[in-house]
Formats: sequence, structure tokens, C-alpha cells
Amino acid sequence: SERPQTVRDMIYVLEHAKYPSRLDAFGAVLEHPSVAMRLEVLNILARAGDAGSLPLFVARMNGDASPQVRISAAKLLPMLGAEAANAELLRAMRSEDFDARPFDERIAIFSAMGSTGMPGALTLFAQLLGSRSLLLGRRRAI
Repeated sequence: SERPQTVRDMIYVLEHAKYPSRLDAFGAVLEHPSVAMRLEVLNILARAGDAGSLPLFVARMNGDASPQVRISAAKLLPMLGAEAANAELLRAMRSEDFDARPFDERIAIFSAMGSTGMPGALTLFAQLLGSRSLLLGRRRAI
């Protein structure tokens, strides 16, 4: 539905119901044209902490049309599990298009990586501090 209140009501029902394939329904809402709806669903999924929603977050982080949604997906990713988030964030950082991402997105990915608290993340940050800056778009060292 294109009516925002109807979609919000549906999201509320899905959030509180024990509907078996609710991730599929939330995935459909993540395709909604409203940025606010997509952000709301990401927050709901992050609060639930269901690792099964990891692919939805990765898809939004890497391919959503809205920078707000991409940033939010990256920042919320660690709430689904530190190890899985660390692996996905590292994959995003090592991707060919990382340097082309807007500055705010790169900051969000680094921030999310740090919030995982994984030892590999801290090692990576130490390497980055000793090499050229990824934040300034210079050549990558990782």
C-alpha cells in the first residue's frame, strides 16, 4: 500500500505477531518508496536482534537508493551479532566501490566496525592509522 498509515499499522502488527515468515514481509516493506518506512523496519529488525535478518541489512547497506538507509543499515548491523557484522563490514570496506561511497557512509561503516568490539577490527584500525587514509579517499592499504 502507498498509504503511510496503513503501512505503519502493518509494520506494528508484524512486529508484535509471531508470524513465521515475517522477515519476508519486512523485506517487502524495505522496498517501500518511503525512506521513513524503510528506516523504521531496520530499527525494528535491529531491536529484535534476529541474525536471520542479516541479508536484509547487507542488501540495504550496499544497495539502497537512500544514503540515510545505507548509513542506518551499517550502524545497526552490529546489533545482529558482532562476528557476522564484522565480516560484512569488512567485506564492504574491501569492496572496489568503497572509495566512491560518500564520506558519511564510510564513517558509518568504520563506526559500526568499531562498535563490534572484535579484535580484528581493532587491528584493522591500527593498520589504517599507519597507512594512507581510507576516509580521505586515498589509495587503500587493506
